[in-house]
Amino acid sequence: MVQTATVTATPEATAEASATGTSGETGTPTATSTPSATPTPTPTPESDTVTYIVQSGDTLFSIAAQYETDGPAIDALAAAIAQANGITNPQNIQVGQELEIPR
Repeated sequence: MVQTATVTATPEATAEASATGTSGETGTPTATSTPSATPTPTPTPESDTVTYIVQSGDTLFSIAAQYETDGPAIDALAAAIAQANGITNPQNIQVGQELEIPR
């Protein structure tokens, strides 16, 4: 013999089942976390200088000419390179010396 039963859920029973879980255990409902937005990286500002390593045969003028094309601008950059690097004698730069080139 097979017995059947009809179960009707009331709104109160549905609310209780939601708060207690399906096993009927009581407790504090757990909160679900809301995903947060991925942080956007802050762009790094470009440096105001470029590092140049002196090669054999370089002069301040020839180095400046690699960054400028106009004659007066080359002269001005060569002077700026000397000033930025504390060079008092433009003829006295050494192979391997690191120079900061102002932009």
